Amino acid sequence: VADQALKYFGGDADLHNMRAIAALDQGDLQASLLDSSKAIAISPTFVGPYTTKGCALYGLGRTKESLCAFDKAIELSQGRYSFPYSQRAIVYFRLNMIDKAQKDLRKAIAISSKDARARQLQGDLYYRTGQYRMALNEYNQAVAYAPAMADLYCGRASIRLKLDDTVGALNDFDAALNLKPENKETLLARGMLAANLGDFEEAMQDIHNSMLLPPKALVKSHKKPNVSRASLAPLLAGYDQLINRNPAEADSYYHRGLLLLCAGRAQQAERDLTKYLELSRWKGRGAIFGALALNCAYGITGKNQLGRAVIVEADRHCGDAWPRPLLNYLLGKEREEALFASIKRTDQATVAHCYVALDLLSHGKAKEAAKHFDWLAREGDNQMDEYFLSLYLSKKQE
Repeated sequence: VADQALKYFGGDADLHNMRAIAALDQGDLQASLLDSSKAIAISPTFVGPYTTKGCALYGLGRTKESLCAFDKAIELSQGRYSFPYSQRAIVYFRLNMIDKAQKDLRKAIAISSKDARARQLQGDLYYRTGQYRMALNEYNQAVAYAPAMADLYCGRASIRLKLDDTVGALNDFDAALNLKPENKETLLARGMLAANLGDFEEAMQDIHNSMLLPPKALVKSHKKPNVSRASLAPLLAGYDQLINRNPAEADSYYHRGLLLLCAGRAQQAERDLTKYLELSRWKGRGAIFGALALNCAYGITGKNQLGRAVIVEADRHCGDAWPRPLLNYLLGKEREEALFASIKRTDQATVAHCYVALDLLSHGKAKEAAKHFDWLAREGDNQMDEYFLSLYLSKKQE
């Protein structure tokens, strides 16, 4: 709408600021900066664009310029508007300048008790000091004043988890996803909570939807996914955040390790997969698949002896069921024909073809590996990590 209006009223500062706010909400920081700067040029005493510009500058990492923009907005507002104070408080908070953040928050709330961002940040300050009940009270008010802001529900869910209110936390995750269904971090958080509560069907659906690959790669076709290695960067960044937030969560290392393998960074994958096995303590079938992936990483970097040692350890922890036949093959105890003759399910066949192909490839047998990669492209279960992993790494043979 702003685009259309600006065709007729190109000199309207308010329209430029509206479009700048919309761009900010969509994450287009450069466009937001451009429009807010135009609004300021048109109307140098208009408070709103300085605040919008401050938000865009902060998002771009230009912190000093961001604070200058907020300072100017506060100077012009002459105590009329709370928003410049609450936004500057966010920057101070993230710079760990807590006293200045608190001062700005008091000012913002004094001007407008219904400033949702000020209430949210006040809640964050209480959360930081372990005052969870007071934090919840601030978030409740923030949600009441701004019910369409998805991140408020995610923040309140975290507080409710601290207070052991799991039902309330799930309700908040639901509310956040109703507003922003594409938010993978929220999907993963809801999935992990559902898993802890024993609702595994719900958990697997959420975790699957938040998993490694973009939506275009999850279609049920057997074409190679059109995902470049560069496109893995934001996914890796997401797992970096999860690991920074909870460094003891084993699964995050496993998934990041697979992504690093796809991105051609096998040495880093080794570290993540090793960490995964350390944290999982070799418990459950997942640890065996972690070992298979680590063996693959070692094969890529030419550390075949370490790879074999990992498979020997996996063999020690594996029971008599799947993937025992695959481990037997990798240890030379079973021939390839016998391995595939024992498999009756597509998901097991996908895993077997993937790791047999990659094992052959790591031993310089590209021609023998090709038939397994071809099978995966034609028949593989393309909802599985191994399917995508094999297609990425098969590029080595091309």
